[in-house]
Amino acid sequence: MGLDTVELVMSVEERFGISISDPVAERVMSVGDLFVLVCQLTGAQASIVCPSAAGFRALRRDMPMVGRHRPGQSIDTAVPRRHRREIWDRLEAKHGKSLPKLTWRRHWAYALGLALLAAVTGFLCMAAVGSTYGMTAFLLGVPIAVGLWLVGTATADQPPHNVATLGDLARRWPLPKGSWTPNGVWPELRRLVSEQVGISEENITSEKQFVRDLNMD
Repeated sequence: MGLDTVELVMSVEERFGISISDPVAERVMSVGDLFVLVCQLTGAQASIVCPSAAGFRALRRDMPMVGRHRPGQSIDTAVPRRHRREIWDRLEAKHGKSLPKLTWRRHWAYALGLALLAAVTGFLCMAAVGSTYGMTAFLLGVPIAVGLWLVGTATADQPPHNVATLGDLARRWPLPKGSWTPNGVWPELRRLVSEQVGISEENITSEKQFVRDLNMD
């Protein structure tokens, strides 16, 4: 398997809470093959239950505090930031990698970007003209960037990417095995494939071959 395929398999495993062995993954040639495999591993069966509704119920079970809110309520209002990191740490112990990740506070992200810029600029100046200022910027920038990365990751408490409301979060929430339906698996799988290969979801069909049509290595 190439790197693109490995990354897609990992994303699928995290989203659906399943495990796909390398020999099985190597037999998956098309999007349709992957869809059938995910349905088998999740126990997805035809159902009249809406996947997003099932996700919202699972979300309310895991976070009783959101029970009084509607799906359109913002994350910031429903789950106060001062408790969010603690809640997520507890739920990560239950759901593992399938839980949507909290994101960094903006000021930590900006600070990390500046530290990396200083380190890279310093390295280039040091390599080009042997500048002592460049060496200083590089030697300071690298440990500062590492420190900022550790702090930013440990204090991340912003809603996951592309998640603004409880309804958005419910659509990404881990569902117990047997809660998935084929109608719920398909749009999520298309989204994951689309993000991996960089083409619109409308162009992701079951007949598409990963290597021949989607140019995945």
